[in-house]
Amino acid sequence: MGCPEGETEMKIAGSTVLVTGTNRGIGQAYVAALLERGARCWVADLSLPMVRAGRAAVGAMAEGGRLHHHVADVERLPFLDGAFDTVLCVGVLQYLEAPHAA
Repeated sequence: MGCPEGETEMKIAGSTVLVTGTNRGIGQAYVAALLERGARCWVADLSLPMVRAGRAAVGAMAEGGRLHHHVADVERLPFLDGAFDTVLCVGVLQYLEAPHAA
């Protein structure tokens, strides 16, 4: 998870990250990489099967309550504004009716 040349990499260890659109591929890889680097992750997907698949794929890495899964609509997330240090949106915006609101 590098940054473009000249950019500063975000502090990952101890940060709180919301990951939306976990799908069975790249979203789960990002969650796994964030957990390996010490982040606390909240994962939200509209699909219960995707949430279950994500939990099964990376759940073993979630020691100490650092991984939380939620079935949630990205346009109506159940979290307060500012609750996360970073939000990672993977393959979701193109499916939203109002992506600017998300």
